[in-house]
Amino acid sequence: MKGNALLAFIGGALAGATVALLCAPDKGVNTRNKIMSKARDLKEGIKNTAEHIKDKAEDLKEDIRYKTDEAKNNLKNKAEEGYDNLRDKVHNTAEHVAANTSGSSAGTSSYGSNTGSTKTGTSTGSGTVK
Repeated sequence: MKGNALLAFIGGALAGATVALLCAPDKGVNTRNKIMSKARDLKEGIKNTAEHIKDKAEDLKEDIRYKTDEAKNNLKNKAEEGYDNLRDKVHNTAEHVAANTSGSSAGTSSYGSNTGSTKTGTSTGSGTVK
């Protein structure tokens, strides 16, 4: 937006200068030289503005690339962490189930300890309790 305003300002200034030169009493050669000089100045101003915008766009591109890579790495690390936690919980649960069902053939299981826990159920035969 600032770039557009700057270009509009430069264009307006050039148009005003051109009208002033054309209306001012001076020799044609001098007027044409002044117009050419102002046109070169405008061209240089536009070139500088374009380079500035290009540099800002490159900086923004790099910033976005950095932040995207950072977010991707954070997400990957969180996913790996979640996977590791889930794997550990599954492993611990499997060990717990195996330890509690290895001596029992009655089809009931006390989840936790053998000291009168109230959680009992029927075994599905696959190591889970309903």
